[in-house]
Amino acid sequence: MFSSNPSALPDPTHWAVFLGLATLVVFLGRVAWRDLRRPDRVPDDAGPDPRVPLFRDTTGSLWLVCAITAGAWLLAGGGWASLGFMTGSGLGGAMAWTIAVLGAFFLAAQRRSVERSPEVRERYAAQVEAATGYDWVWPTTPGEYRYFTAMAVTAGITEEVIFRGFLIGVLALWLPLWVAAGVALLVFVGAHIYQGSSGMVRILPVSAVLTFLFLISGSLLPGILLHCAVDLAGGAILWILRDRREPSGAPQPIRSHS
Repeated sequence: MFSSNPSALPDPTHWAVFLGLATLVVFLGRVAWRDLRRPDRVPDDAGPDPRVPLFRDTTGSLWLVCAITAGAWLLAGGGWASLGFMTGSGLGGAMAWTIAVLGAFFLAAQRRSVERSPEVRERYAAQVEAATGYDWVWPTTPGEYRYFTAMAVTAGITEEVIFRGFLIGVLALWLPLWVAAGVALLVFVGAHIYQGSSGMVRILPVSAVLTFLFLISGSLLPGILLHCAVDLAGGAILWILRDRREPSGAPQPIRSHS
């Protein structure tokens, strides 16, 4: 039975809550199994758009898990507002939206600087070369970039619903809010195991900011905006650097054309 109160919290003993948690556990297990079994680099003979199946699978899986967890929240008596679908109000809401909008503008400027400056491109190429886990998410063809963009927007929306709205909300039914947020943060970072330990460390600050935005505003919307901006900017930068890659997946040295 759906609640008529948008701010209602779900019944922590309702079967739908456990269905949502079980779905999330299965999804995370599948992601870990897939990523741990996959080679570090895309094989050179993998076809013209070798990353498209991964991008398509990830996009579909995220929307499915998002639908199940959001549906579980509602079936257990929770409301859309308590899940995070509200604009946010007061000082916390204003702070969250300010951080999200400024962050999005900063990321757009960052992408533009990579596009325009050979020195900045050199610095980013060196950072990517030193990191792990990028090769499978590095779009190198127009087809891959289109699917990556769809995946980036999908992740920005669905991961906020799954890991911030649903997981924090459900855990907070049994735990103090900040403990629930910390556990959800660690689960979210762990879901990016394909980036290796260094990648998970890199993603931690962004994840902490997204969690903070949700906690101070009660709204998923500022986090969705910033999360989409982060993923889209990251994909755009990798796309700009696509001609710096050698067949094995390593970035080539950037040469000045002046």
